[in-house]
Amino acid sequence: MAWIGTPNFRAGTHTVVVAVTLTILACGYEGTPGPTFAGQYDSVAPDTLFAYINTLHFDSRHWAGDEQRLMVGTCPKACTHGPLVRIEPEEKAHKNSPDSLEHGPGRIIARMINYDSLEYPKYNLAAYDTVYWVVRGVVPVNDSVARGVSLYVSTKALRGARRAPPVKYDSTGIVERHSYGYPKEALARWVWSDSDETKWGGCQSGGCCK
Repeated sequence: MAWIGTPNFRAGTHTVVVAVTLTILACGYEGTPGPTFAGQYDSVAPDTLFAYINTLHFDSRHWAGDEQRLMVGTCPKACTHGPLVRIEPEEKAHKNSPDSLEHGPGRIIARMINYDSLEYPKYNLAAYDTVYWVVRGVVPVNDSVARGVSLYVSTKALRGARRAPPVKYDSTGIVERHSYGYPKEALARWVWSDSDETKWGGCQSGGCCK
């Protein structure tokens, strides 16, 4: 616990200073609202999950997210442009506490919107589908890196409009740890490489998920 300024130990004064400090610390973790259901994202009824998702807010401003055609195949010799997909951050994801991603069901940190008739199986996207990116089970590796599990929750599958499972798992997620308070706003991006299409998003105070 940190003191603000020089503490004055006259009766009653230090109590006020401590209360202010605790308030500031608590406000730093006003991240994505936690699930309103008991259990995991993959074990609740679709209506229950949709009711929770509808309480979240995603930043649709152009610069907050990213939009491009995702790669299909293997570059550089056998790849083509795939579906046009937008990624948008949950507006408070960058303020999540590390504990909210390490324990329990985790948090939805972004959504992916497929504007195309092409599917993209890697992220569980059907044609004209919206997928929610969940991060959970984050385990520290060292001071700068942690590993976690990503879940890609398909809206179409939840509604029974496709035969694929509603949730696809990805155990290769990485959390890069930064200084407290970074990133300072909700952001999500597509990241290109010569061999694969990846994504990036602020997912906790002091951390970014890949």
